[in-house]
This record gives sequence, C-alpha cells and structure tokens, in this order.
Amino acid sequence: MRKLLHQFYSSGFWPYILFAGLIGLAYGIYISRWGLYYDDWPEFYVFYNRLSLFEYYQFDRPLIAPIVFLLSKLGGTDVVAWQIMAVLLRWMLIGSFYWFWITLWPKAKSIGVVAAAIFSLHPAYSLQPIAVTFSKAYLLYSLYFFSLGLMIKALLNIPKSRLFTFFALLTMGLHLLPLEYFWGLELVRPLVVWMTLSRVEQTTKIRIIQTFKKSLPYLGLLILAIVWRLFLAQYPSDNFYFVNGHHNPLLFLQNLLSNSQTMTEYIGTILRDIGYLLLFSWTKTPITEISLITQIKFLVISLAGAILVVFTYFYFFRQERETSAIHKVILHTEHQILLLGICAIVFGMIPAWSIGNNPSRLALFNDRHALAALSGVSLIIAGTFSTLRSNYYKGLLLVPLVMMAFFYQLQNGYDYYQNWKHERNFSWQLYWRAPALKPKSFVITDKVSFLKYLTTSEVHLGPLIALVYSNTSGEYPSQWAFSMDTLLHHHTPAEISAGTTLSWAVRTLEFSASSLNALPVFYDPAEGQCLWVITPYDVDYPYWTEEEHLLVEISAAQSVITLSPASVPEQTIFGLPPQENWCYYFQKASLARQQADWTTVVALGDQVIQQQFPPDDVYEWLPFLEGYIRTQKWEQAILITDEILSNPDYWKALCNCWLRSLEGKRPIEVNEFLNSISCNQ
Repeated sequence: MRKLLHQFYSSGFWPYILFAGLIGLAYGIYISRWGLYYDDWPEFYVFYNRLSLFEYYQFDRPLIAPIVFLLSKLGGTDVVAWQIMAVLLRWMLIGSFYWFWITLWPKAKSIGVVAAAIFSLHPAYSLQPIAVTFSKAYLLYSLYFFSLGLMIKALLNIPKSRLFTFFALLTMGLHLLPLEYFWGLELVRPLVVWMTLSRVEQTTKIRIIQTFKKSLPYLGLLILAIVWRLFLAQYPSDNFYFVNGHHNPLLFLQNLLSNSQTMTEYIGTILRDIGYLLLFSWTKTPITEISLITQIKFLVISLAGAILVVFTYFYFFRQERETSAIHKVILHTEHQILLLGICAIVFGMIPAWSIGNNPSRLALFNDRHALAALSGVSLIIAGTFSTLRSNYYKGLLLVPLVMMAFFYQLQNGYDYYQNWKHERNFSWQLYWRAPALKPKSFVITDKVSFLKYLTTSEVHLGPLIALVYSNTSGEYPSQWAFSMDTLLHHHTPAEISAGTTLSWAVRTLEFSASSLNALPVFYDPAEGQCLWVITPYDVDYPYWTEEEHLLVEISAAQSVITLSPASVPEQTIFGLPPQENWCYYFQKASLARQQADWTTVVALGDQVIQQQFPPDDVYEWLPFLEGYIRTQKWEQAILITDEILSNPDYWKALCNCWLRSLEGKRPIEVNEFLNSISCNQ
C-alpha cells in the first residue's frame, strides 16, 4: 500500500487531485443548491431568450461575447449546470497556476502545492456561487497562467521556441482582449522572463538584454490591447463605462493628480488594500452560523477536508529528503517567490485602483477586484511558509490556515444557499399570487430582504421577474422591476400617483411602462412573513413607512394580475415548487380574495386550519377572515379574529376588515362580538 501511495505521489498527478478534492469539498457541498445572483440575472435572461450576446456586450466588452457564447452552450439555461461548470473552471484556474509554478520552479513543487491550495480557498474572494458572471473570469485567468507557462517553455526549449512563443502570445491575447481584470498582471511577465533566464548560465548584462528582447512582444501586445479598448474600439453608447463614464482610468488619474489631499488619501487606501489582502481578510473566517455548524453534512465535509489537508501534508513532506542541495535551491527560490508575489499584488490591483475600486472597502461584490491579486497573495504566503526549515512548524502554519479558509468558504456557500432559497420562495410565491401579469406591468419594491445578492432592483430583480413570466418575454421584456428609491429619485410622489412613464435600460434590455401599472410587493422572510402583494386592503397596516404608504396608493394589482398563465416558472432555473405550506395557501387565498371568490378563500382556510399551518405574522389571517365573514361562517371568523388580536397593533386593520365585509349585515351575536372588541365605535 505504501509503495502504491509513493508511486502515486511521485507521478505528478496527485496535486491536481488534491486541488479537485479541496475545491470539491469547499464548493461542491452546495453546488446543486446555489442559484443565480447579482449580474447572473440579466446575462441569464439573454441566454434564455436567445438574444444576441454580441449586441449585449458591445457597450463595454465586445470581444467577451464569443467567450460567453461558448460557455452558454455548455451551461445552457440550467442553473446547476452553470454551477458545476464554474467549479470545474475554478479547478482549471488552480491547476494552471500550479502548472505555471512547477514550470518556473520545478524544484519547489511542495511549496507550489501550498500556494495553489491557498489560492483555491482564500477568504478574500467569496464570489464562487455567482457562476454565470465569473465563470468567464476563471477561464481567462487560466489562459493568463497558461500563457506564462508556455512563455517559460519557449525560453527554455530553443528548438521549439517559436511554436511555444506563438501559443504564449495567442493565449495572452485571448485573455487580454475580452476582459481587463488581468491587465495589470501582465507587468509581472518581464520578471518571470528574468527568473527563467536565471536558470541559464548568463552574465547579468546579457540577461538584462535578453529579458528586454524576450519581453518586448508581450509588452507590445499589452499596449495594443489597452489602446484598442480605450481609444480605437467603437461603442454604440456614449455611456461606455470604461471610456466616458466614472470608470474611465484616464479621468480618474487626472482628478487624482489634481488634488494632493486626494492623492495622499488614495495612497493610504492602496496600503489598506494590501494589508487587507495579506492579513485582515482572514478576519472573515470565524464561523458564526450555528445552524450550519450543527448540520451533520457540514461536520462530515469539514472532517473530510481536515483529513485531506493533514494526510496530504504529512505524507508528502515525509517523502522529501531535506538535503543541503535542496535547501540551497529552495533558499534561492524563496526570494523569487516573495518578489514575484509582491509584484503580482501591486500590479494585479492596478485595473481596480485605476478606477477607484478597492476590495478593502468590504462592499458586496468588491471581491472581484481582489481576484487578480490573489495569486500574488498566495505566492507571499507560500514564500513565507517555505522559510520555515522545520516540517513541524510548516504543518503548524499550513494546516490551520488552509482549514480556516476552508471553513470560511463553507460558511459563505451556506449564506448563498440560504439567499437562493429566499429568491426561489419569492419567485414561486409571486407566481402563486400573480399567475400572470399583463404586458408593460412591473413589480415595485421598497423592502425585499434577499436583495443582499440582488443589489439593484432594476438590473437584477427585473430579469428575475421577466424570467418568472418567461412566456411573455421576448426581445424586450414585458415585465420588469423597479425600486421605490429609483422612482422617487426621478419623480415626485404626485407624478407617480398621477401616472408617468418609467423607463430603464440594461445594455440591450429596455423596458418602459406607466407608473399606473405597478404591482407593489413586500417580502421579509427574516421576519417570517410571506411575500405580500400590496393592495388597497393594506392601507391600515400599522408598520408602513411613508414610502410604503405610497406603494398602497399606486397599487394596480386588481388590473395587472391575470389568472391564466401560459406556463409555470422554468424548473431548471427556479427548481421545483416549495412544498405547500402556509405561504402557498396565503397566496392562493389572497388571489381568490382579489377575485371575490369567497368559496375558494373559505376552502383554503379550512385546509389551513385542518393541517395546522399557523402564520408567523398573524396579519396574514386577514384574507381568510374576510372570506369567513362574507360567507357568514361566524365561528371561524371569531376564532381568527382572536388570533389576529394577539398583536394589538392590527386592531384597526381587523376592524375595518369586519366592517367592510359585513356590508351592513349585522346579526345580533356578531354585533355583540364587535362591541366586545370595540369595533363598533
């Protein structure tokens, strides 16, 4: 057995299997339970409706369209397929990083394994579940490392130098032209050339000249890519963010240099970013989600991850023979690793710093700006690790560090999983409550708690709404979403109430509608509430803010909701419908109440009572209460009234429901009951 294990470790394949194990355990546990987040939604809408990717991306990154087209053919419109593909691409990224490492430092494979393991799990990057948006980044980042490795091959293999150089330039161009995330890392390339040439016996002067000559084609290609993107490429909009907008690096630099105080502050920000990447991002690692810790699956996965890290470490390092010759090679390599790591962090952050974005701000999704620099962070951690001569101290540093990162990614994945549950519940509850919406109608929100990963209603929630009602979607969506903040930023409450045209465009996705076609919704699952479609019935809800009162006024639920959908939400996107619980019956009863179908409301209420589905918010009993009152089922109505009165703040809404539903008919026993709860005053 030991002989077989030794042969396996000696084969060179085991690091890639190790990376697959770490990535699979850290990200695979929730791979079938993650969904769509952030910019996934508008991109997914384009795939689903077979719109032109080339037109969609022509506003800012025209050459990324072929990459996304290829990925969309692999992932299709299946959310789980995209998640699987994103994890595989993340594995390819880590594998390409390790291949580049052993190509540059073949005598330091063990340190390369450490660097790659840190790179795969580092807590500074937490966006793995956003699969559609960042899959292309993993692919292009991999091409960067493949390009570096091929360049090293070209420098060391003179007979095939031209062939390797061609493919190195090709892969470099393929990652440069579509996306600007990794432009800064190209400035590391001359240093890699210098380190590679150090393996060849040359004088310092000759090596300097050779480094310049060998780096020139790559630097020339980098300059061409930047000039083309910033100055030569033609874009269909004056709002192209990388040239004319607030993300213009030239304008940002001009403003920075014109103000000495701003320059000083920005230098401090850069230093904070470096400190965050190297040290303070690790403060994100403690696990605080108790329900996650108590899950058996989590404990099993954690144990498997710990065994994998510990076993691999101890077995591998026992195979090394720490001879003085190896120490001499590693000592020389350590300096190169640390130097390359520092340069990779600084140069890797240039695209983000040049437009004023900083990962240390800890704003949601700012992690994407740290991705390019993480290879440098991993180099520095691994370089520091290699300075320790004792395998005992190496293990003492490595195992807790990797496990901290591993636990953080598990916790982070659980957070995304919970958020996707809220997104799915929102979507299905909306469908139950509003089976179809008339064209040119829109959902409007003031509070939707799962918007943690849907930061903008118009950009992110809008495509979700359009996909829920995909049967009415086409080149231009028939339904969309707005936030109350956006409406009030552009219009006064009087204009909104009177009727004004609302418009929004996300690249090629355009939507416009009258403000009189609004379907206001309220959803706060953190408080145990179902989704609420706000109607005039809700005018007496005691906890509305001033803005939410406006939602009651402009609600057009009666006119925009229809009953005969052409299809149900696509299960490859939204999954199977949740089990029929309180919220299912509440939505169906609310819809029947809107249609004055009191028989259906009562039948649903009887099922709820029989199955003992209590609401977390007793306000949600009101549709059932009205059904029982209008059908003169007084016993049930009185029982529900007692339930609602457990929250005295709902007294006004309760009384108005009784008075409205009775329509002047007041049996003696009902009149006495209303007097007893002060509803006849």
